[in-house]
Amino acid sequence: MHVRHRRLERHVVNCIILGRAEAFAAKTGPLRAVLDAIGMGIGFSIVLLAMGSVRELLGSGTLLGFRVLGAGFEPWVIMVLPPGGFLTLGIFMLAIAWQKERRERRAVAGRA
Repeated sequence: MHVRHRRLERHVVNCIILGRAEAFAAKTGPLRAVLDAIGMGIGFSIVLLAMGSVRELLGSGTLLGFRVLGAGFEPWVIMVLPPGGFLTLGIFMLAIAWQKERRERRAVAGRA
């Protein structure tokens, strides 16, 4: 069952990347489309790596198979299940929104 979820996740991510690249390429020239595709691919790879790292760390206490959080760590089972991906994504989005708001507040305070 776990392998089935991984295949589904890869399929969904591939559709997102290809759909976004096709939509952009339809509106611009080939050079900009290629550069956009490279940037989007790198960006998605970074996000997937970060999400996978957080999920592995909290779901099993390891990174790349090496125990990081010690023998006393109690794994968060939800993090290795599909809802763990949504939870991780939500936490990332919350952190980004918080950081953006914090920068905006500092910019407004700096102008005053």
